[in-house]
Order: sequence, then structure tokens, then C-alpha cells
Amino acid sequence: MEVLVFQLLIAVVFGVICAAIASSRGRSGIAWFFIGFFAGCIGLIIVLCLPNLKEEQAKHMQLQRENRRLRERQRKDRQTADQRQTQTEQRLGLHDQALDLDTSRQVEDRASRGHLEHTGKPSPPPMNSPRSKRPPKLKNPEKVWFYEDQNGLEQGPVSQGRLKLLLKNNKITLTTQVWRDPWSQWRVLGEVEELNNE
Repeated sequence: MEVLVFQLLIAVVFGVICAAIASSRGRSGIAWFFIGFFAGCIGLIIVLCLPNLKEEQAKHMQLQRENRRLRERQRKDRQTADQRQTQTEQRLGLHDQALDLDTSRQVEDRASRGHLEHTGKPSPPPMNSPRSKRPPKLKNPEKVWFYEDQNGLEQGPVSQGRLKLLLKNNKITLTTQVWRDPWSQWRVLGEVEELNNE
């Protein structure tokens, strides 16, 4: 009888120790009490080998907070950069208006020159450029033309009448490259029928 009581007391001690360790590591104390009670020393070894759930959860929570903070900082940085870009574009637009210039056109001309160096021909004006969003300042709504000047730079938009006048005054020649919407490529002025009928 004394042996049975002693064994029962040892089983209860192992159960209590397993339950205390398990609950301090984020696991169920009641379940581990019974595992320690019935398995004894083996239950104690198992509970000591298991990872600490509370530490893992704390690391996970800290990582989530850090990620949230970094996302918030990135969002604020992006907003600040967008605001600065908008302010810069507005400021440049005001300068362009005050000086009666179009600096966005000069940027496109530089890109055209880069294309000219690679292919020997300037590229057609991009369809989504800021210039194509603004209607050209023409007296009558007719086809809008672009041409390559003597320096190989893209000029325009000009009306068909203005292009013919430039040809008549020898500012451009029949070998000058011209382009208009919806063409996909530049063409030699001498090959364009509508400019050579007169």
C-alpha cells in the first residue's frame, strides 16, 4: 500500500512539473499534467524538448509590428516623393508659361536625337506624350504634321499649309522626313502624294 501511495505521489509530482513547464511555454497545463502523470520522466523530457510557443509568438508579433512600421514609413516616403514630383512639375510648368517655353518638348527632342543616332531616322512623336495631349495652336483644324529639320531635330506640330510653305521657301526639301498621325513610320516628303499635288 505504501508503495502504491509513493508511486502515486511521484506521478502527481511529475504531472505538476510537466504542467508548470508546459504552461510557461505556452502549452496546455492540464493536458501536460496528465502526460506527466502517466509518462513520468519521459513526459518531462518531451515537454523540455518542445519549442517555447510564447517566445515564438513574441518574435512573430515583433516581426509583424516591424513590418507594419516599415510599410507605413514606405507609404509616407512614397507620398512625400509624389508630392515633391507634383510640385516640381507644377513649378516647371509655371516657369515654362512665364518664359513661353516648352521644356517637355526639349526632353522629347533629346530622346528623338538618341533614336536618330541608333537608326538614322528620328522616331515618330510618342502618342502618349504631354505634347499630344495639348491641341496644337493652328488656325484651322486640319492634319498636324511633324518634320525633321536640317539639324536632324523633330519640329512641329505644323499645318499642311505651313509645311508646303516651308518647302516652297526651301526651308525643307523633298528628301525631308515627315510624319503625321496615324502613320507608324516617318516618310520622305517627296513620296507623300498629298504634299506634292500642287
